[in-house]
Amino acid sequence: MVARTYSTPRNVLAMTLLTFLDAYASQRFLKPTTLYSYRHAIAQFGNREVADFSKESISRFAQAQLASGLSPHTVKGRVLVLCILWRAAKDAGLTGDFSRPASPKCPPKIIRAIPPDSISRLLEHCEHLPGCLKSTRTPRSHYWSAFVAASYETALRTSDILQLRWDSSGRWHLIQVKTRRPVTVDVGDKTLLLLDRLSKSSPKLLDIGWRREWYCRGLQRIAAQLGLRISPQQLRQSAASEAERLQPGTAWILLGHSSPATTQRWYIDSEHAYRGLPRPRIPPRN
Repeated sequence: MVARTYSTPRNVLAMTLLTFLDAYASQRFLKPTTLYSYRHAIAQFGNREVADFSKESISRFAQAQLASGLSPHTVKGRVLVLCILWRAAKDAGLTGDFSRPASPKCPPKIIRAIPPDSISRLLEHCEHLPGCLKSTRTPRSHYWSAFVAASYETALRTSDILQLRWDSSGRWHLIQVKTRRPVTVDVGDKTLLLLDRLSKSSPKLLDIGWRREWYCRGLQRIAAQLGLRISPQQLRQSAASEAERLQPGTAWILLGHSSPATTQRWYIDSEHAYRGLPRPRIPPRN
């Protein structure tokens, strides 16, 4: 909870959402990825004064975001962030009563794994990309082929892929950025060769130092050249689905989740993984 030192009328008028977020984050010790999503939601909503929070302002924001073509799931997440901050501001005495606005209705998420042959096509296409990454001497062919191969084989999130540094053993021990849990990943000889080649022009391997959107949009643009719709998240889902198909019951370990239910609910394409086999029952969410 944010300290009550921000509750005087003078400070309330000067308290912007980003200033309030800094105070909130310092006491809640938010993970980097969580803090990033909070800042992004504020950037879209506008860095207004905390006192401007209202059911009407958040509802108008949600309607405008939906009208711009954003996914209802994305808009729902941003509304949730604003409500969390509004409730915290109310608890700190910075705003009036909290009244949660209605969240956008979201259709069920349908997970579609990318078949292995499409992943192979993408890798082959990456090998022939011309030029170098902007402001670097790293060939695009070296970078994107290593990115796709490592993302698919390790099933790591992009934030964790960027932690990798060259290791000739092909094994990495790292702490997941999102969960703060330790995880060990291995890659085979082919992916290791791609990473080795990349290390000669990019000392930090896959970490170019840009925002996460760059990695997602870059991959999407390359995949679109083949008529494919692939994002880093879909690579992770596809890797999980293929692992579950080959060795049922192991995908959640590969992804570093605390329970199989999370993997089944958000990462497994049942049509790909179980093909005629009985599907595991997913426990209801608490």
